[in-house]
Amino acid sequence: MVLTNILSDFTKQNAQQLQAGLADWSKPVVVVIKKNVSTLSQIHSWLKDFNLQTGESQIAGAPMLFIDDEADNASVNTSKPDLDPTKTNGLIREILALFRKSCYVGYTATPFANIFINPAAYDERTREDLFPRDFIYCLDAPNNYFGAEKIFLDEAGEAKFIRKIDDAEDILPLRHKKDIALSDLPASLKRAIQVFILTRAIRNLRGQAHKHCSMLVNVSRFVDVQKNVRVLVHSYLEALKNAIRSNYALPSSVSLKNRYLASLKEQFDAEHFNGPESWEEVRAQLDEAVGSVKTLVVNSSKSDEPLDYAAYAAKGEALNVIAVGGLSLSRGLTIEGLTVSYMYRNTKMYDTLMQMGRWFGYRPGYEDICRVFLSEESSGWYSHIAVATEELRDRVKEMRRFNKTPKDFGLLVQSHPDALLVTAANKMQFAEKRTVKVSFDGMLRETFVLSSDPIVNEENRDLFVSLFDELSARFSDRRVRDGDREECPIWRGVASSKVEEFFRRFRYHPHHDGMRTMLQSYLARIGERFPTWDVAFMTLGTARGKPVMIGDFPMVAQMRSAGLDERGNLIRSDAGPGYWISSKQRVAGARDERVGLSADELVRADSLAKERGKAAAADLDFRNASVRGRPLLMLHLIDLNDGSAEKRVLVENGPAFGASFPATDDFKQIDYVLNQVMIDQLDRQAFDTPDDDEDFDS
Repeated sequence: MVLTNILSDFTKQNAQQLQAGLADWSKPVVVVIKKNVSTLSQIHSWLKDFNLQTGESQIAGAPMLFIDDEADNASVNTSKPDLDPTKTNGLIREILALFRKSCYVGYTATPFANIFINPAAYDERTREDLFPRDFIYCLDAPNNYFGAEKIFLDEAGEAKFIRKIDDAEDILPLRHKKDIALSDLPASLKRAIQVFILTRAIRNLRGQAHKHCSMLVNVSRFVDVQKNVRVLVHSYLEALKNAIRSNYALPSSVSLKNRYLASLKEQFDAEHFNGPESWEEVRAQLDEAVGSVKTLVVNSSKSDEPLDYAAYAAKGEALNVIAVGGLSLSRGLTIEGLTVSYMYRNTKMYDTLMQMGRWFGYRPGYEDICRVFLSEESSGWYSHIAVATEELRDRVKEMRRFNKTPKDFGLLVQSHPDALLVTAANKMQFAEKRTVKVSFDGMLRETFVLSSDPIVNEENRDLFVSLFDELSARFSDRRVRDGDREECPIWRGVASSKVEEFFRRFRYHPHHDGMRTMLQSYLARIGERFPTWDVAFMTLGTARGKPVMIGDFPMVAQMRSAGLDERGNLIRSDAGPGYWISSKQRVAGARDERVGLSADELVRADSLAKERGKAAAADLDFRNASVRGRPLLMLHLIDLNDGSAEKRVLVENGPAFGASFPATDDFKQIDYVLNQVMIDQLDRQAFDTPDDDEDFDS
């Protein structure tokens, strides 16, 4: 029996008209509802009034399965522990509590908030909270899935798919008011629109003319601003349309005298689309491609314009659309045929960022022409989150391998607190609300902010020399002369006391305040299991740069670009003079953690990767306790440039390090108690939350 349909949601009145309860049907009863307070209240009332036997506190005659889609959104209790649960969370729990036998299953692509639910939370009225105490299961994506790993964890993929937004801040700042008046679009958004028109033309040539084709524009949570952007996008499209219609059929030498056609040709050449389509073939399709494009504002307000793909499909037509929006584009909505995404938003939370990234999905026959426009800082955040998400997935698989439950296994997602929040601060207000639990298990911790103080850098280089000389003198028998990256001196099996001394003496940039204490505390925690470390001096070949003598070793600096913010300016820390090493907060290069590994160890790493369904070993595999067998300290010298075409040098031979910790099965943790000042800072950082979107999209 189904109590809802595609036209109407559940209402208590409709259910009452049936004059029946669950016991009156011999088959399962299915109810598909929106997860809002009104609908949940009505179904709770119906269950209680029509199905609860007199004198009973629970329904005993029927078991209940509650499937919660987007389980990290609205379902998580964001009230403080001493207050009643939030309404949606409370109603879900009350419905579950009505049944003697009930099972709750949550689905989400971003489970961070769910993991931070207090597993011990209990209320007399609503019973247990929704912590996933019994199981967490990761669904593996098929090989043809176009996801974060392909875009952000593959350097070739990143170069292919991501385009930089570095001109939007002066026109549409990340932090703006709802009454901001826009008179023009950023040039990068105009380029993105041109790329979208080109991709539509290419898909036509590939026989996909009747397949939907969409572009996403997510630049504001305010409805009025979205409408303003839509008007400007429509105006620019009209200008493109008129120029194409007047010029596309002319000889190329003539048509390219038009500035719009010339710009489209420039974008076509710059994008290096990999298909066989030539410019002349694409040019012939431009009029049809641009002529069918609609612009819609998509949000949860009454003025929302529906993305009705089904209506077009029923007519055998494709919906070609540029969708401008906020929350509705950020969660749950399937944007069919998405080829170009333009996102300029300022949230710093893992889950909100990932939900905003609606470009993940399936792109049969056109994956190669998809493009994502992001600020460099946001691109760095996504890379950071992609790594954290992969770590979380691997930890969940470890949990299942050891036959443990989430309640037994402890915290499954590890915060990267340097720049991002795992989820909204009000979703982490559980019983130990002033304690942050951190584990470095299976992680690489790096000093990614480089000091520009020459005295600090000189002292740290002297520390490198001191450590190199001591290792050469006292641990000469531990020096490895073969293994991967032979050009890098590496000592294997060095007493952890030497590493602890290095952590203590290294002069950290103020941005990394507390990192020394955290590293030393964690080192002490794992000291019994890992009494020795590998220590490597990471270098390029002497032919690739001017060496600096570290003891008697000529060490060549690795070249890195400084991180840029949304304006394209260098990211500087307020804590002291210095620069970020890239926006991704990464020091080590790809596969640096292979250093010193033997052929047998590399084979083990590849085997682990295959067990995870990966084609080749990655850093997490090299860190596995069964591969290297101990932590790794990597020492780097960095030549940092400003990221410009001229690559102006900002810091020369700046010392940095990375500490790579083995991935094990016990996940030891360190507790850090935060004072109210730090808690307030976290609250202030969460300035673009889903709740804000709901307020302004309605």
